[in-house]
Amino acid sequence: MRPRIALLDGALGDSLLARCLSAMSPEWSIALLPEDTGADYPQYLSLIIPHSKSQTCNCPTYCCIRDAVVAHLPDRALVVSVLVRPSLLCVAECSDMVFVPDVLAQQWKTKSIPLIHAPTNELVCKRFCATVMRGMITTRHRAQLYRRHLAEVE
Repeated sequence: MRPRIALLDGALGDSLLARCLSAMSPEWSIALLPEDTGADYPQYLSLIIPHSKSQTCNCPTYCCIRDAVVAHLPDRALVVSVLVRPSLLCVAECSDMVFVPDVLAQQWKTKSIPLIHAPTNELVCKRFCATVMRGMITTRHRAQLYRRHLAEVE
C-alpha cells in the first residue's frame, strides 16, 4: 500500500484541526504546516518548518515551505492537503488532492490542481472528512512527477 500523507494548514485553528484529525484512520500520516512555529501543537503531529528559500521557487514568501514538504514526503506517497493560506500554493502543486476555501479556489483555478472547495473553512473541513472517510482520495500523476522533479533539482 502506498504511504498516505495528510498535510494540514495550521491556520485552520485548533477546533478545525481536531475535526480533521478525527476523520483520519491509522493508515494516514499527518503533518502540520504551522502558521506560528512557536505555537503549542499536539506532540503526535509532525511539524514541517521551512528553513530556507529554494532557488527554483517563484513563491513570494521569504521562506518557502515547499522544499521542506517535499523532503518530508516518502516516494510514491498519496498526498492530500487542507490549505487556507494563499502562501501555500507551492504545497498545493505537490498534492494529489487539495481542499481549500472558495477564495483560494478562485485564485488557483488556472493551476491545474484538483481542488475541492467550499465557502467556509468549516465546510472545507467537513468535505475533507467525508472524502477521507469514504476513501475517495485519488492519485494525480502530475503531482508525483513534480515532487520527483523537485527532489532531483534540489
